[in-house]
Amino acid sequence: MGLQSALTTALTGLSAAEAQIDVIGNNLANAQTVGFKSSKVAFATQFLQTLGLGSAPSADNGGTNPRQTGLGVQVAEITPNFSQGTVEVSTNPSDLAIQGDGFFMVEGPSGERLYSRNGIFKINSDSELVTLSGNRLLGFGINDNFELQTTQLEPIQIAIGGAAVAQATQNVKMEGVLTPIGDIANTAGVIESARMTDSAVPRADGSAVGVDVAPLPVFGGSVATANAAGGLTGAQTYQYRLAFADASGTESVASGPISATLGASDNQVTLTGLPTSTL
Repeated sequence: MGLQSALTTALTGLSAAEAQIDVIGNNLANAQTVGFKSSKVAFATQFLQTLGLGSAPSADNGGTNPRQTGLGVQVAEITPNFSQGTVEVSTNPSDLAIQGDGFFMVEGPSGERLYSRNGIFKINSDSELVTLSGNRLLGFGINDNFELQTTQLEPIQIAIGGAAVAQATQNVKMEGVLTPIGDIANTAGVIESARMTDSAVPRADGSAVGVDVAPLPVFGGSVATANAAGGLTGAQTYQYRLAFADASGTESVASGPISATLGASDNQVTLTGLPTSTL
C-alpha cells in the first residue's frame, strides 16, 4: 500500500466519524422535539485489496492464507430508534400520544399520506385537527346516523359548539311512600277526595284548573266526598292523609293516615275530627 492509499483509507475513517458526529448532534438538537426518534450509525468495512493469493494444503505444506488489505470504512446504515418514549402531561386538550407501536397518519400539502409520532395538534378555522405545519390528521369519519365509516380516511373534524346528539330516554325512576298499615289492593282504581286548598295549586290532571273545590278547612270540622251521588264501594275501609295550605299555596306536613269504614250500603265517606292546622 502506497502513501496515497494510506491517506485515502484514513480519510474514509474521518468521513465516517463525521457522519456519526452529525447524527449525534441531530439527536441532541431534537432532545425536546415531541415525537422525535433518535438514530444511530452502523459502520461496515469497504472491499479489501488482495496482495497475494493463498494456497491450498498439500502433502508437504499446510497451505497459506491470502494477503489482503482493507481500503477503509463506510457508513452502512443510519437506523432510527422507534422504542416507546416518555408520555408527558399536556394542558392542551387536542394533544395526543401513542402508547406502543403505530403512527399518526396526516395529509401532506399535495394530498399524500405522511406518518408522524408528533401528537401536538391544533384546530384550524374549519374545526379540523392539524399538525403544527398544517397537515390534516386523518381518521375514520361518521355518516348522518353517527355510524363509524371504516372504508376510507378523511380529515378529523371536531365541531366545537355543535348541537349535541339526542338520545332516547332509557331509565325512569319513581319514588313514593306507602303506609305500612294499608291493605294490599287487588283492583286498580283512582280515589279522589275533596281538595282542601285554594286555587293557587293546579289540578294534578294537568288541566291548569285551580284546586278550589273546597275552602280552607275548618279546624276540627268535617268534609264529605265531592261526588254527592257517591262512588265508593260499600263495606270497605279507605285511608286518607290531610295537609293544610295557606293562601299562598304553602302546604303543611301531611297528617297520619285517617281511616274511614263504609257500611254495606254506603257509597261516600265523611271525614270527621280533622287535625288542627299547623300553618
